[in-house]
Amino acid sequence: MLPILKESASDPTEVFDPWSGAIVTTWDELHERISTILTVHGDVPLVWRGVSDARWGLYSSLYRRLKKTKAKVQESDMVAAEVHLLKRARSEWRFDEMSSLEILAHVQHYGGATRLLDVTENPLIASWFAVEELFNDDGQATPDVDSRVYCFYVGDYIGLDEWGGRSLRWHDWGERQDRLENDWGTGAARRVWRPPAYNQRISAQNGGFILDGVPFSYPGANKFHKAPGDFNSRWKIGEVRDAGSIPFRLNDPARAKQTAGSTPAFTFRIAAEARRPIRDRLQINYGYSAASLYSDLFGLAQYSDPGLPQ
Repeated sequence: MLPILKESASDPTEVFDPWSGAIVTTWDELHERISTILTVHGDVPLVWRGVSDARWGLYSSLYRRLKKTKAKVQESDMVAAEVHLLKRARSEWRFDEMSSLEILAHVQHYGGATRLLDVTENPLIASWFAVEELFNDDGQATPDVDSRVYCFYVGDYIGLDEWGGRSLRWHDWGERQDRLENDWGTGAARRVWRPPAYNQRISAQNGGFILDGVPFSYPGANKFHKAPGDFNSRWKIGEVRDAGSIPFRLNDPARAKQTAGSTPAFTFRIAAEARRPIRDRLQINYGYSAASLYSDLFGLAQYSDPGLPQ
């Protein structure tokens, strides 16, 4: 998982924090927060995501890049960028025998911009990504800030047999009705792809990707409540797009909601001062570290400079 930069006209924390509950300040509180989610919702598939700055939006790398030049990123902008990428991959790099979805996965792995949103099936691994120690270009540790963990219901696991053709299926869903019929960008479905183990990192991280369209407005779409229990105050779809590149319906993790077609999400915030103690516990008790989770040569190259003797 690669860090996501905050690139939003509004503050995503205004969307996420009302649903975050008390800030996690200790290892025991982290364990309790995860246990609550698993106790109430553990009988359905869940995926998790950790980010090292609670202020960042829930953006894919492609969405973040497009937001730098566009005030309002549309699904058509994402599709156009993907078409351009796939054309170059096949005509210039000659990856002509690889499916489109596999090309996106490899580009994502090497730091390129795609709509794929990294997740893991392991909440402790997501927590490690939230509290990992980061370094600047000079190899110096950067100051810790509050971080965040997300949890998502899985609506459907997709596979290459159905989704791994030469073209990307959602490129045919250009019309609003097509997107509605296929729940692409509506928030009514949550598609997750667990790719083959193309590299060591995917296996080490229990990794996968969320696949979804840019949130868009349609009759009945405005169901993104601003706070628990506040059903009369809702975020507009443009405000949702400012906070994330995919639709998400935040919910109280203590509230059971497992109805058909429901794909809620949960989030909590970890205090900056709790990051190191939690990181230490994750390494001592579970063996999670940069070496175990970035377990390929690419990971070694990323983490080589901080290990140089002074």
